[in-house]
Amino acid sequence: MSTPYDGYLRLKKRDIESIKIAISVQVAHVIALENTAQQIAATAQQESAAAAQDWAISTHAYIRARQRERAQVLRDMHGSEEQLSSLRQKAGEAYGEQRVAEEAASRFRARATQSANRRAQAEADDLSTARRLLRDRRLSATRNQRP
Repeated sequence: MSTPYDGYLRLKKRDIESIKIAISVQVAHVIALENTAQQIAATAQQESAAAAQDWAISTHAYIRARQRERAQVLRDMHGSEEQLSSLRQKAGEAYGEQRVAEEAASRFRARATQSANRRAQAEADDLSTARRLLRDRRLSATRNQRP
């Protein structure tokens, strides 16, 4: 049975699906940033270990550049995590709104079913009453015809 809430429910389901996709993309982005930060740290450590073998090589500038690069990646990751948190909150709100609309649609269907059942019962009662009245009239007419 269709309800006045069906269109709204379809929109909410689409919203939730788009939010799910955005969350997936954001999670992948955060994971990629974490991997990048780990790679930068590992590369810097490997280069430091390699340069430690030769006392003539200075790695201070290289290490500072990698630290700045890693700090930027960590800032980006923090921003992405905030966006992810915001998307999750938005998903929770959208899901709550969808549940409210589903409950309203369910109540609408229940009221419509109840109303239809009442009408059917009223019709059955009217038919039963009409049959009883006809039967009573026939009995009374046959009683009146007998002298």
